[in-house]
Amino acid sequence: MGATVNGLLGCVLMGQNFVKGIIDLKFLLSGITPPQAMMMGGMLVDAVAFLIAGIVLLFMGFLAGFMSKLAAFCVWAAAIGFL
Repeated sequence: MGATVNGLLGCVLMGQNFVKGIIDLKFLLSGITPPQAMMMGGMLVDAVAFLIAGIVLLFMGFLAGFMSKLAAFCVWAAAIGFL
């Protein structure tokens, strides 16, 4: 279960960095300053990635509760941090 959570969250959070990196690279190579709306869009990408990560951790905390209540508490603490 831990490996599944790690892999899934890694894909979500690295995907977020990849999308923002490609956008920043495009503006850097063309020599254009990104508009304010684009900067706000980058924050939206961050928000969606953290929301998805929080929801995944809430579900995985429920599953961890079948093994150990302490494990569920720790995973839910991480979910609160993401949310």
